Amino acid sequence: MAKTRKTKIPKRIAGVKLPKDLRKTGEAILERANSPQGREMLAAGLTMAAAAASAAVTRSRAAAEAQKPAGEAASGDTTAGDPGKPGVTDPHALVTAIGGIAEAALGKFFAAKKV
Repeated sequence: MAKTRKTKIPKRIAGVKLPKDLRKTGEAILERANSPQGREMLAAGLTMAAAAASAAVTRSRAAAEAQKPAGEAASGDTTAGDPGKPGVTDPHALVTAIGGIAEAALGKFFAAKKV
């Protein structure tokens, strides 16, 4: 049977001493997050955050479309899906990018450490 290592937070981070109570609380949170249920909760939270960001972008885009003169609103925006143009935000591309970044970060954060 493999020996499990307890997550330990260092006493000093970037030269700043962390109080023992804060370290103990942080260690308990990390232990809980390192379980299957904790990962599921983190994934659900990230999904909700991405959905909220997408809704905010959609609302702001709809408000901007409503403020355009009638002639401009009818022509349509042909660059909406072009990720190469600065300032153009496609909500679906944004959610996909955030999901990819979150997956990569969580994969590195929760990856098994080699001893």
